[in-house]
Amino acid sequence: MYQFDERIDRYGCNQVKYDFVGRVAEGVRADALPMWIADMDFAAYPPLIEALQKRVERRTFGYSLHKTDEFFGAIRGWLRYRFGWEVADEDICYTPGMMTAIAFLIQGLSAPGEGVIIQPPVYDSFAEVIERNGRRVVNNPLTLREDGGYEMNFAQLEAQLRLPENKILLLCSPHNPVGRIWREDELRRVGELCKENGVFLISDESHCDLVRKGLRHVPVQQLFPHSPLVATCMTPSKTFSVSGFQIGYVLLQNEGLREIWERESMKVHIFHPNALAITALQAVYNDCREYYERSLDYLDENLRLVGEFLKEEMPRARYRLPEATYLCWIDLRGYGYPPQEIMERCLYRGNVVPDGGAGFGQGGEGFIRLNAGCPRETLMEGLQRLRKAMED
Repeated sequence: MYQFDERIDRYGCNQVKYDFVGRVAEGVRADALPMWIADMDFAAYPPLIEALQKRVERRTFGYSLHKTDEFFGAIRGWLRYRFGWEVADEDICYTPGMMTAIAFLIQGLSAPGEGVIIQPPVYDSFAEVIERNGRRVVNNPLTLREDGGYEMNFAQLEAQLRLPENKILLLCSPHNPVGRIWREDELRRVGELCKENGVFLISDESHCDLVRKGLRHVPVQQLFPHSPLVATCMTPSKTFSVSGFQIGYVLLQNEGLREIWERESMKVHIFHPNALAITALQAVYNDCREYYERSLDYLDENLRLVGEFLKEEMPRARYRLPEATYLCWIDLRGYGYPPQEIMERCLYRGNVVPDGGAGFGQGGEGFIRLNAGCPRETLMEGLQRLRKAMED
């Protein structure tokens, strides 16, 4: 019987979270506990393993065709199951990854030097992909409330969207790392502002399936169907911890946007997913729903336990239960240490590796992002190491 509590050995599998941890910073011990990068530690679900084994037994791995009824049907079925959202096959565009998709869209929807708006503290690769493609990062920082929750700064956002040199709003929905699920009224307001100003809205919805029980994520494109300004990026990678297969999709319900996508993806010859990636996507979307629902219960309890531990053992830390993701955004400014020292204490005193908040941009200084997508024993060990790092 599948157990989320099972601790599997991930070392030596050529995986970034574990085998790269010694390169995070000089002098980090080999036995440091990795609780960084958004990659869960649970074993792959049995239907996925079975599907992959059957595919391997076919003993052939030539060029793969993904534009099939099975591939599109798996995605359409999942979107219907999760969001009651009906999409057409032609709306689904394959991408090897979310940042690849975002790079293509930035290239196709803007010119060098033009502005792309982001909302820090936000996923660090957003700023990187904008700058590396010769565009300009425009920050619309989130507002941190007294209760630890975050809101969009709509007054500043509206002013930024009016500027003709700003061509794209890159939305993180749900938001990584702060864990917000944007309400429907917030998404409608964002979409209407983009529409009024002719600004493209790219929505990265990588974590859209990982919401707390009783809460609901709304894909922004579901509110603006067939819009020539809205693109939605999705993937099974975070939901089922299959990032290594490098497969995702962009939903483009407008012919003009699909033509732009085709042009940009053809420039770098993106045609075919690898054979096992196709098998993996179809297996997790079609056959792993029971395990997915169980994972939400397990993650909900993990995230609750983080709050309980911090309240009792580290009262100077501030933490608000995330509405989505399995990532804990922890405010350690109450300890009075500079951001660099916080990370040094984690790495060298606690022997634990979170993500440093400063890397997520403005407003992230003094925070860490701790990955709770792991067996409970691993989680509690990581929290004890964090306490050792911070408490003198």
